[in-house]
Amino acid sequence: MTCGKCKHCLPNDICNGDHECTAKNIEVSQDDDIRFYGEKNNEPCECFEMAD
Repeated sequence: MTCGKCKHCLPNDICNGDHECTAKNIEVSQDDDIRFYGEKNNEPCECFEMAD
């Protein structure tokens, strides 16, 4: 599962296709694995919500 499938992932055309996570206010890549952003090692990001 990747950040790009989350409703909080928005295009942020500053550095060649980086995206912004509006839930955590950080810069992400659309194809980043959501386990990378979990609070604990290898747990899915707790802010992840499927985009419609």
